[in-house]
Amino acid sequence: MLCVFLIVPILAPLNSRSALPIFNDYIAPHNLRYVLLCRNYIHADLFDYMAFHSENYDNAISGLQLIYLDAGFPFIHRLPLLPHLSHNDGRKIDIAFPYLTKAGAAVNSHTFLLGYGVYKESLEPEITQVKM
Repeated sequence: MLCVFLIVPILAPLNSRSALPIFNDYIAPHNLRYVLLCRNYIHADLFDYMAFHSENYDNAISGLQLIYLDAGFPFIHRLPLLPHLSHNDGRKIDIAFPYLTKAGAAVNSHTFLLGYGVYKESLEPEITQVKM
């Protein structure tokens, strides 16, 4: 585990990758599993983009952190991040959407362990595109 926190972050910039922040006011992982499995690395130019936009997200969505899920591995260009075959170059990242409570407040609490949400049937006025 020390390797994940001490050695990998030092060597990742050799492959133009940077680790997304773990404990930050503006951006955070959904859970530490993404960090422990080294699935939180992105290309350096995307890192700057995420740093800028996570701060704006915090200001726009009433103080909520931007929650990330899978990003990429720190080494080996073109190694796919299963099940995401497109996450092989450090330029893709999955972002968790905030949920609205019944009172209409946006929250970052996700009901599913992986953060991707759970499936539920659409409500009566909503259109189900699968049934169209």
